[in-house]
Amino acid sequence: MSSTAPAADHAEASCPRFKGKRDEDVRHWLFQVERLCRINGHDATFDNDTLPSRVGTAMEEPASGCFTQDALAYFEAPNYQSVLRQKLWQLRQIGDIEEYNGKYSSLIFRAENMSVLDQVSYYCDDLKRASQAHIKLQNTTQLSEAMYMAVKYEMSHVGENRPRREKPEQQTKEGPVCFHGKKPGHIKHDCKQLKRKQGNEQPRR
Repeated sequence: MSSTAPAADHAEASCPRFKGKRDEDVRHWLFQVERLCRINGHDATFDNDTLPSRVGTAMEEPASGCFTQDALAYFEAPNYQSVLRQKLWQLRQIGDIEEYNGKYSSLIFRAENMSVLDQVSYYCDDLKRASQAHIKLQNTTQLSEAMYMAVKYEMSHVGENRPRREKPEQQTKEGPVCFHGKKPGHIKHDCKQLKRKQGNEQPRR
C-alpha cells in the first residue's frame, strides 16, 4: 500500500490542470494530457473510455462520454477555428527560425479540417522573404519537410543579411575621425577647416 501511494500522488501532481478560465486553452491542455498518457504507456485515443477516468481529477469535476468532444464543446468558443486561422495568417517570422517554428506549431496543431497544402502555404507565407522564396522553389507538400528545409536554409545563411561593421582596429588605426571634414587625425573641435569657415562667416565691421 505504501509503495503504490507515492506513485499515485506523483501521477496526480504531474498531470496538467485545467480550470476553465478565459485565458486557458483547452486544446493545449488536451494535448498535454494526451502526451502524458502516451509517456506513461496509456492509450490516449479519443475512443478510449479509460481516458476520462484517468484525467478527471485534473479537470476538477467529473468527465464522461466523449471526453475530448465534450471538453471542446463546453470550453471552446464557437468561432475558435476562425480566430485560430486569423492568428495563423497574422503570424510573421521576426526572430530566428526555431522561434517561429515553435509559434507556428503551437497554433497549427489545434486547427481542424485544414489540408496539408494549406498548412504548408500558411507556413511559407509567414517566413522571411529569403527563406520563403527558397522553400517555395522546393515545391514541398509536407509541413514537416518545409520546416526542416527552412531551418537548414537559415542555418547555412546565418549572418549574410546583417550589415557589416568595420573592425575596431580599422576604426582607430589612423586616430579619431572629424565629423565635419571626415578626415582622420583630429576631432571636430580641433578642425582647422571648420574654424576657417566659421571665421569667414562672421560679419565684418
